[in-house]
Amino acid sequence: MIEERESPRKLIWAIHERFIAYVERQIPDAEISCSRGAYRDTDGAFCFPQATSVSGTELCFLGVVHFTGHGGMLDMRIKDPRIASRGSGQALSIVDAIDDASRIDFAELLTVPGADGDGGVIEFDVRINAFSSQEMGGVYPAGSEMARIVVSEK
Repeated sequence: MIEERESPRKLIWAIHERFIAYVERQIPDAEISCSRGAYRDTDGAFCFPQATSVSGTELCFLGVVHFTGHGGMLDMRIKDPRIASRGSGQALSIVDAIDDASRIDFAELLTVPGADGDGGVIEFDVRINAFSSQEMGGVYPAGSEMARIVVSEK
């Protein structure tokens, strides 16, 4: 169970610069919308406020960023991202667009050495996985880099 609360932390993520540029410049009917607490900062990154989780074992965030275009062929939603351990690594999961009760791992994460909480900032290198590659039209292969995620104090 996730509950909204005033939080000093947020997840900041530009997602994938080339993908965003393509959506904004090449798709005439494209829309990028933010809702449920998510917003876009002045640098173009998307920000999600932190939520709390009953288990306390994940970093949970609230909000939705929705990409649409190509007459409905593009319909990608990043909803309520979470950072959680997966084996020896970490993953960013999002709410499944088809079943709101399910989550899907959207990307693989690696904590950036030296940026692991000092001063309230945690940074993650982000890699596309098979699911996110498919969501972005197969243009970006699994394993390729996405924008870095920063979890910081407000």
